[in-house]
Amino acid sequence: MKEKFLSWGTLLCLAVLTCLLLVHALAIFPGVPAIRWFFVTCAVVLGRLDVPAWVQAVGSVAAIGAAIAIASWQRSEERTASHVRNLAAARVVAVSVQPMLDVAAFTCQSMLETLSTVTEHDAATVAKFFHSVFARLNLPSEDQLLRLVLAFPEIAETIATGLSAQKRVGHVLDVLVTPYEGSQTEQLRNLLGSEFNLKTAHDNLKKAHGLLAQALCSLDAQAHPHRRAAAGPF
Repeated sequence: MKEKFLSWGTLLCLAVLTCLLLVHALAIFPGVPAIRWFFVTCAVVLGRLDVPAWVQAVGSVAAIGAAIAIASWQRSEERTASHVRNLAAARVVAVSVQPMLDVAAFTCQSMLETLSTVTEHDAATVAKFFHSVFARLNLPSEDQLLRLVLAFPEIAETIATGLSAQKRVGHVLDVLVTPYEGSQTEQLRNLLGSEFNLKTAHDNLKKAHGLLAQALCSLDAQAHPHRRAAAGPF
């Protein structure tokens, strides 16, 4: 998408500033009789005889005001353009991240359901199975989270919380699948100890998935308002 470096408002401000400076120059170096007559008449009415000095003062103030207005307008345009770019980049990331969150949340839910029936005899087998599942998960990268932060900071924070909890579960599984000298009872206790982190991961990833879906719908509605109007209130 081609960016606009100058908006109509900026061009208008530049045109006004150019006209003020032109009139200012013509008044100081009078070369057009009509303009000179106009400022002489104004000077007589106001009781001022030093026409160039009076015009120079007014023109200087107007030029400074126009310059400030232009700078403020350009900063506003730059902020708007930056926000639009951030939203576009975040939308691309959100589309790719959303299915990752769905799969990760489903995996945590499956492990939670398994833990509700696990026994001492199958604790090691369960740990090995979910360790391999967790290792194959495709999770959002740090770069993707940084891009989401610029447009959806709350969603990015929710995702980070869920991924942090899931990472702690992964550490527990790493320990359980290595040569373990503890008893089966200790294995089961360590495995069940990850239940809180599993629930935290599941809840935050599921919540982030829903928030991303809402954000994408909102962005699509803003980009294509006629579609929303055609769909009607229902």
